[in-house]
Amino acid sequence: MTNKRVRIPMPDHARRVSFNDAYQYLQDIDDVQQMDEAFEIEKKRRMRSILGDDKAHYAPLIEQLLFMELSHCG
Repeated sequence: MTNKRVRIPMPDHARRVSFNDAYQYLQDIDDVQQMDEAFEIEKKRRMRSILGDDKAHYAPLIEQLLFMELSHCG
């Protein structure tokens, strides 16, 4: 089985860059062992700064994509 990544079609380069940056950030913090309330607050703040206020509501969807890739594609 090949590792095929799930991708969301993005109409312009700026959205694709912010998606990739947010996705990479979530990958980078995936190994964090201590996920307390302060960590979650900082994660939300960082995702909002990457995606912008108008796209911050996509953060949980990006997290779900990463989870699906990690759990189903290994």
